[in-house]
Amino acid sequence: MYSAMKKVNIVLFIFTTMMLFSQNRAKFFRDPNYKGPNISLPEGFYTASDLIIRGIGSNRISSIQVSPGYQVTIFDLDNFAIDFSNVDFAQSINGKNVKDLASLNMDDKTSSIIIRKIPTTKSAFYMDCSYKKGSFSLPEGFYGVNNLRLLGHSSFINQISSVKTNGLEVLMYDKSRYEGYSRYLPNDVACLKSISFDNMTESIIVLGSFFSGLGQNSSLKSKINTGTNEGVNADNDESALEIKSSTTTDLQLNVYPNPATDFVDIKHSGEIEKVELVNYSGKKENIKVTKSSNNTTRIDLSAVQGGAYLLVGTTKNGESISKRIIIQNKK
Repeated sequence: MYSAMKKVNIVLFIFTTMMLFSQNRAKFFRDPNYKGPNISLPEGFYTASDLIIRGIGSNRISSIQVSPGYQVTIFDLDNFAIDFSNVDFAQSINGKNVKDLASLNMDDKTSSIIIRKIPTTKSAFYMDCSYKKGSFSLPEGFYGVNNLRLLGHSSFINQISSVKTNGLEVLMYDKSRYEGYSRYLPNDVACLKSISFDNMTESIIVLGSFFSGLGQNSSLKSKINTGTNEGVNADNDESALEIKSSTTTDLQLNVYPNPATDFVDIKHSGEIEKVELVNYSGKKENIKVTKSSNNTTRIDLSAVQGGAYLLVGTTKNGESISKRIIIQNKK
């Protein structure tokens, strides 16, 4: 009887270990070629402090293994912030392994990470005008020139002539690291010749509501300059505009309790017009918002399942900031 129970316990232990391992979607290594100290992580949001607590450290990652069907986005800033004045601020790795992050100019630069399933909505890029010839598609994410090569799109570098955005926002750059001349495409463009950007694209950012609302990332429209740039004219098409660098917002959020169960209170430095709760798949949860004072807002979480979420606050001026919160399962 004892022997049988021991065997059952061993089987349960193995099963539990396999289940826990199967939930991890990416593995991060201190050294290139998948060597050195490492950690495995499931879907979720990980700030610099999270990485330090888990033992891998901030700005200490040199290679990554990613499960098929999952996207890992690494940021060089904490709290998933996007700095358009900086190069190489983020890369999205879609179901691929990267043996040396130096190839993406991100070696020892990772301060925060998002792991999620690869989004199904994608923008499409074509070699010829009128959406003809060869094509490839990209989900929401950040793609420098070497990342495009990693994904198998080398033949499309400097060869893109038309774009279907499919409801997303596309930023295209003529340099490899989100630098140089750029175009912002909120809508489809049948021929990039019309906006003087045919066969010029080396790096791409595809944004939807998920990345646009993270950290201190305000709306892309706040980063648009409708003027010209050294003779490159964008005024002949309203769907293509120059990009200018953004400034970070002074908005601050304090969220408590965190972890939470039934509610959280948000104390904020500015006038919050909208509050949203987003899960790691980018889905917005249904929440009830009650403003208790000018600078305090209560969020009812009674209908939200336990897990990790981003709480995003937006002002009337379009400034936004988010805080990661943990919602515990209801008893």
